[in-house]
Amino acid sequence: MKKLSCLTVGALLCLALAIPASAADVDVSSYDDFFNVAEYEEVQEAIMNTDILYENGVLSNMQTRSGTESQLKDAYKMHTLEQIDLVAALQEGVSLSEIISNDYVWIVSTPDDEAIRVDKVDGKWTVLGYSSPASADAATDLIRMDTVNEELSIISAETNELPEVLCFEATMYHTNFVYMDTADGEVLIPYGSRPDLTGLENGKLYTPQEVSEILAVSFDGVYSTDENAGLGAQNAEAVTTTAVGGVVALIVLAGGAVFLIRKRQVH
Repeated sequence: MKKLSCLTVGALLCLALAIPASAADVDVSSYDDFFNVAEYEEVQEAIMNTDILYENGVLSNMQTRSGTESQLKDAYKMHTLEQIDLVAALQEGVSLSEIISNDYVWIVSTPDDEAIRVDKVDGKWTVLGYSSPASADAATDLIRMDTVNEELSIISAETNELPEVLCFEATMYHTNFVYMDTADGEVLIPYGSRPDLTGLENGKLYTPQEVSEILAVSFDGVYSTDENAGLGAQNAEAVTTTAVGGVVALIVLAGGAVFLIRKRQVH
């Protein structure tokens, strides 16, 4: 019996060792291209010192650092694309790693799914604005950490290695993506404010080719192909901009609201 027990324990130990340690507790926040602790502290400081977030009710009127931190949910770096039309780039056979820029902003969410956008201006992290969902149950383009970590754990277990992970925004298609460069190739997880328009399911794993094909069908005829018209020639949605005292602009886009905080230029 003791011999059998030893064999059983030994077998379980071998099985445990066979499972990569990285797959057990994978956290996307451990990726520097996705999140950085030291930098996020500076970002939090910028948020805490932005009065309009308190004035507009994004944060309650707590002036202590600990109070503000408790009102924030998730945070991550959002990279930009060097080629604005994601579908065109993918149709040309361009690898995503070639067009994802090293430039990024920080997106910090609240429990009410408001997204605070923070960028470095003149060497200092500065709140550019924030967006609010159209309703409490509306889809948003916020990255859902739990879903990403689930997919990351599955991929890590299957490939026995951790992929590269980061986020980027495809503004033409009103969708943010989590990008993973795995041993089996590149994959994307979309998060969009209008999945009913894009045809992409939020939180679902796609190949770049699948994303390209779905978006090409969903946005067929939406953007003008006239080079002289430019990307502003949208047929599907109207964008309304209202300036308030030259400081705050309200943009209504795809059912949500985006508030931009702009510094008044002094000449």
